[in-house]
Amino acid sequence: MLILSDDIDDLIDKMKNYKAPAFGKWINKSEI
Repeated sequence: MLILSDDIDDLIDKMKNYKAPAFGKWINKSEI
């Protein structure tokens, strides 16, 4: 994740409102 901004208040707002994309599991436990 990389969030950029020239303004500290804008950066804080972006960080507070960030929602990670939903992904399923990439590997199964049996594959470890």
